[in-house]
Amino acid sequence: MNWDGFTPPGAPPDDRYASGVATGTDAASVAHAARPRLGTAYVAPRDDTERALAAIWSELLGIGELGVHDDFFELGGHSLLATQVAARIRAMFHLDLQLRALFEQPTIAALAEHVAKAALARRLRAPAERPGQAGAPGEAAPDPSAAPARRGASASEFGEISDASEISEISDAAEPEEREEIEL
Repeated sequence: MNWDGFTPPGAPPDDRYASGVATGTDAASVAHAARPRLGTAYVAPRDDTERALAAIWSELLGIGELGVHDDFFELGGHSLLATQVAARIRAMFHLDLQLRALFEQPTIAALAEHVAKAALARRLRAPAERPGQAGAPGEAAPDPSAAPARRGASASEFGEISDASEISEISDAAEPEEREEIEL
């Protein structure tokens, strides 16, 4: 069958596809679709973390404007896209985010909170809990005079982490072997 000039029934004619090959288009020039009608009101991303997550979703879903309470799956997301979202979040925030986190927190607001909590949890962990630190089998105990004493701190002393650069900075300070999955 010759597909040249074929237009699916009900579709408007488009000269760019007359030869069966898209012409004059590339990923950067394709316009994102408008936000579909959903049961939630539009609320713009409020901080850097939400803006970063919205940018990831926007690119993968092909939707230009996303609200922080829009559900990933109601927007057309599916398990394969969720895998790509999780991979990009891992790369951006240096967190070993489980895929299930997106299924359990399917909105930008909820996922941003999850990312912030995971970064804060890693920041608050005691050094003895990290792999390769003193206290592991076969390692010598640290010299108490060599380092200042550490005291416990509550999460409220650190405030809320909402800035993506702060989360990234905290994450970048960790050695690669310290980057482990943090389950909340």
